[in-house]
Amino acid sequence: MQIQVLSVSVSTTPTAKGSYQSAEVAYKGEDGQVKGKKVMSFGAGAVAFKVLSKAQPGETYSVTPVKNDKDFWDWTDVKKMDGTAPITTTQDTTSTARAPAGKVVGSNYETSDERAAKQVFIVRQSSIANAIALRGAKATVDEIIATASLFEKFVFAKEVPVAKPAASFDDFESDIPL
Repeated sequence: MQIQVLSVSVSTTPTAKGSYQSAEVAYKGEDGQVKGKKVMSFGAGAVAFKVLSKAQPGETYSVTPVKNDKDFWDWTDVKKMDGTAPITTTQDTTSTARAPAGKVVGSNYETSDERAAKQVFIVRQSSIANAIALRGAKATVDEIIATASLFEKFVFAKEVPVAKPAASFDDFESDIPL
């Protein structure tokens, strides 16, 4: 992502074993909003601190954000831009840059086609499991697939051949000996 530095304030914090520095960076992001980021002189942000602690207002930088194991964003790499690519306040939809943390760009929901395909996969998986249960372990793969296909067609209300019952009581009269 690109940022335009508005101000940088470096401070030193004493600790029991010495001290460390941090830089409070006020910047304008790619979306045009003014934001702030605290960058530490140690850990994952050490490289970013070295560069940004010397940054001047108005300078543009390319920043690489990486999510750490505590679910926070660290700036791990910062490079000064030469000024030929200024930050714009409109969002470029063709950019491959990542969206700022917490901002949803586009939709994460499945399309109706994706949902329909997923439903077919679920029904097929269930149909195969039930075909195996019905046919038993000695059934061939072709028998299981054929049975599963019948189950799938039934679920999706496609034409399914209906087997006739083995015994019929329609011609009951003819079955009685005289």
